Amino acid sequence: MCKPMNDPGEGHAFLIGFGDGVAFTKTDWETIDKYSLPKDIKGELHYYKAGLALGRFLIIGFIAGMLKILI
Repeated sequence: MCKPMNDPGEGHAFLIGFGDGVAFTKTDWETIDKYSLPKDIKGELHYYKAGLALGRFLIIGFIAGMLKILI
């Protein structure tokens, strides 16, 4: 059975993507690779994209909910 995010690099990539999604920013991967313990974080792009999508959906949903309350 495959366990999702069983490597620290996978979880780290997901959290970086989530943060980028919420803040609408782009990560500098060269800086992350220099200071990150898991050196293979660049190979976990699918976890980054999943975190990015979840972060974007979350912040858009939050903003839409707040606008619905205000309007």
